[in-house]
Amino acid sequence: MNTNRYGVSVWQKDVQRTRAYPSLVQDLSADVVIVGAGITGLTAAAILSSEGKSVIVIEMGHVARGESGNTSAHLTEVFDDRYHTIARNFGQEGAMLAADSMRAALSFIEKRVQADAIDCAFKRVPGYLFSDDTDDIAELQTELTALLSVGVHAAFADGFPLPFQVKTALRIENQAQFQPLAYLAALARSVTNNGGRIFEQTRAIDFDDGEPCKVVTEHGTLTAKHVIVAAHAPVSNRVALLTKIAAYRSYVTAWELKSPVASGLYWDTKDPYHYIRTYESGDKNYLIVGGEDHKTGKERDTLSRYTELEAYTRARFSVGELVSAWSGQILESVDGLPFIGLNSASDHTYVATGYGGQGLTGGTIAGMMLSNAILERAQPWKDLYDARRIKPVAQARRYVSENVDYPSHAVADRFAPGEVTDVSEIPRGEGRLVRAHGHMLAIYRDPDDKLHARSAVCTHLGCNVKWNTAESSWDCPCHGGRFDCKGQVLNGPPLTDLKEIDADKMPEAKAVKAESPVDASEKA
Repeated sequence: MNTNRYGVSVWQKDVQRTRAYPSLVQDLSADVVIVGAGITGLTAAAILSSEGKSVIVIEMGHVARGESGNTSAHLTEVFDDRYHTIARNFGQEGAMLAADSMRAALSFIEKRVQADAIDCAFKRVPGYLFSDDTDDIAELQTELTALLSVGVHAAFADGFPLPFQVKTALRIENQAQFQPLAYLAALARSVTNNGGRIFEQTRAIDFDDGEPCKVVTEHGTLTAKHVIVAAHAPVSNRVALLTKIAAYRSYVTAWELKSPVASGLYWDTKDPYHYIRTYESGDKNYLIVGGEDHKTGKERDTLSRYTELEAYTRARFSVGELVSAWSGQILESVDGLPFIGLNSASDHTYVATGYGGQGLTGGTIAGMMLSNAILERAQPWKDLYDARRIKPVAQARRYVSENVDYPSHAVADRFAPGEVTDVSEIPRGEGRLVRAHGHMLAIYRDPDDKLHARSAVCTHLGCNVKWNTAESSWDCPCHGGRFDCKGQVLNGPPLTDLKEIDADKMPEAKAVKAESPVDASEKA
C-alpha cells in the first residue's frame, strides 16, 4: 500500500477548498456563537441564519475539514447498537422516536439538496446488514423484528449484490449517500449569504455560560445569548459528559474499481465491523471500504489497520489502485444514542456528541434540535437525546468498560518507563516517549533530523499521549484527545497544546537518556 496516500480523504481530493474564511482578530457579538464548522455546526447555523438570527461560527481548522471530512458518508437511519438494543434501553416509544429522528435527518438533507440544487452526488440507496456466520441469523431476525416495529422498511434480502458469499443479510430501503464536503460547502455559503459570519483557524480556549455567554479564543472574545459547542468532542464539558462517551479511530480506504459494484450501503456483523459503499465522480468509479476500529491511543502500529483493510478488500473485490486512505474519530455513547442538548450546569450552552458511526445523520439531528431549542420551537426528541440523561441499567456495563482507561493511566503513567533508552533510537518522521529529567517527554524527530520535544502529559486530564504512526500524531488513550507531531491540538477535549519543554531539558540527542520509573518518581 502506498503510504503517500494516507491522511487525505477521497472527498478532500475531489472537492478543493474554493473559499477561505478569515480568522477572528477582534471581539464580536451575535445572537448565537457556534464552535465547530462540521455537519452539526453548519446545519444549525444554516437554519438559525435563515430565521434571522445573527450567527458566528468558529472553526479550529478549516470549514468541514475536521471529522465531517473524514467520514465514509453513509446516511442511514440504522444505529450501530441496533434497534432491539435501543428498545431495551429506551423502551419501544424511545426506539420509535429515534427512528423518526433519523428519517427526519435524511429527509432534511434530501430537501436541502433539492431546494439549493447542491451538486453533491446525493442519492437514495438500499442498505445491507450482512453476516458470513450462521450463528448471526437469530440476531438478524431479532433486529428485523425491531426494525419493522419502528417503521423501517426492511426484510431478509432475496440475494446479495456484492461479489462474495454471505450466510444472510437484511435489506433496508431508502438509505442514502452523498459527497459530504460538497454538501457542507453549500451549507457554509448559505450561512454567509444570510449574514452569518464564519471564522477559520480560530480556536476556543475557554467558555463562560453567563448572560451573555462568552467564548474566549486566542484572538478575541465572542459574546452571545446562546452557544452551541459542535466541535465533535464536548470541549466545554471537562469531565461529566466525557465519562459517557469513548473515542475510537476508524479507518477508511478508497479504491479504483475494475468491475462494477451495486450502489448501496453495506456493513457486516463483525467486531470490529466493516462498512462498504461506492462513489462515482465524473468518469471514475470508486469502492470505499472502512472499519478496523480501535480505541484512540491504544495502538502505535496503526498502519497495520490499513493493511488489514487492503487484505479484506482485495479478497472480495476486483480493485485497482488505492486512491486514498484516511481515518476518523468516532465517539461512542455508553447507552447507544447521542447526547444532544444543554450542557451540564448550563442555561445557554448546548452540546452534541456521541454519534457513533452515524455522524452525518446524528450531526444533522443535532443541528435541527439545537436550532429548534434556540428558536423555542417544539422538540419531540429532546428528552430522548438529553445530554444530561443518565440511564443506569443501559449505561452500567459500558460505563465501567469504557472508563477504565483514565484511572488506570492516571496511576500507571506516573511510573511508566520511556519507550526508548536514548532519543537517537527514534527514527526520522516518528515519535517516542522518553522519560528524562523527571518528566515524560513526547519527542518527535522530523524528516530533517530535528528533534521536537513536548511534555507527554495530555492537557485535558493528565494521561500520557501515545504515538500514532499512520497519522504522525500524539493520541491520548483516556478521552481521545489528539495532537499533531509538534504538540498542537488536533481533536478535543483538550483545549491547549502539549506543554513545550524548556531548552535546558532538551540537550543534544545523545545526552537524553531514559530514566527508570523509580528515578523518575523520585524527581516528580
